[in-house]
Amino acid sequence: MDFELPDQPKTADTAPSLACYNIPSLAHRIVKLAQGHPLLASRLLCCPPEAMHCYAIFLQCHDEHDDAVNAQIIYETDPRTLLLGSIDAPAAELFSALKKCEPKAHTMAFYRTLNELLKGEFSGDLTDCTVINTNVLRFFNLVRRWHLDPLVVAAHRSLNYQMNRATAFSDIIGIMRALNVLNADEIERRTLHNWKKSLYCYIDRRLQRVASPLAFNLVSPLIQVRDAKHLNRLARKFENCLNTMEHRVRLASGNYLLVHLVEGLAEHPEGAVAVLELGAGGIWYISDAEHARSVECPPEVRNRIVELLEQSGVKAAPRTYTKAMRFFANAPDLMSW
Repeated sequence: MDFELPDQPKTADTAPSLACYNIPSLAHRIVKLAQGHPLLASRLLCCPPEAMHCYAIFLQCHDEHDDAVNAQIIYETDPRTLLLGSIDAPAAELFSALKKCEPKAHTMAFYRTLNELLKGEFSGDLTDCTVINTNVLRFFNLVRRWHLDPLVVAAHRSLNYQMNRATAFSDIIGIMRALNVLNADEIERRTLHNWKKSLYCYIDRRLQRVASPLAFNLVSPLIQVRDAKHLNRLARKFENCLNTMEHRVRLASGNYLLVHLVEGLAEHPEGAVAVLELGAGGIWYISDAEHARSVECPPEVRNRIVELLEQSGVKAAPRTYTKAMRFFANAPDLMSW
């Protein structure tokens, strides 16, 4: 009984055995090949994943050939040989890497990217992957193109191939290198475990060692916060977010000054904490000043901190230039002179 080929290509919904050839144009060609050459049907539809990928690559690279020619070549040729004749300068590990690819066909862009990466520095890491899919290739490709820290590759499983995690991790590693608190061997060992419970906690503990390179002799009742331990004590006392990785890194940057005003108001006996940033003219601008539980300090407290800093020989201003101009621009009554 003759089988009439439908106008629309078959899909996994109508022919489950074609699910691996999930590219519509490719699935349609597989149907035509199996129709015209029944002996090919079992080879094309019941083959191991690496052979399926070889057939998908071959058919996409030789779409100018007649179906009869392609059928004869596929029937008489080993899948490895088809692969070698279809990809320019194939990597030695390409065929074995195809065994780990998802059991579905991909576009030639996927296969060419995989081949290119296998010929580079990430070859061993790629072949170590349990499954190679689009996310994995995108991860390694972007790590290479963006020149991220080499330790990102070592942490690829912990990062779950997510680029937002990878870029953040690369930035943190770069900061740790600059602060001289990085132990690369320990980082690589930690990447074998859970990202949050092991690697993140290790980075956090290493950053506990940082200290400010600045040392000002401030007059009482103003105290400079110079290390992470002092920062942690203030965070508990003020019940705020000072005890974070961001503040510890900024503390060690040299352009970030954190001071504690010990004297307090009647409503805020704990005093105040102020964050200052170094700006133009060597002036330290107060970017944030808060009492406990993140209650913003009134202007008189900011001015008191500036007065004490200037008595200590530190040039300071109560607000950053940006915040001052924003306040000025949002006050219509001031603009009606």
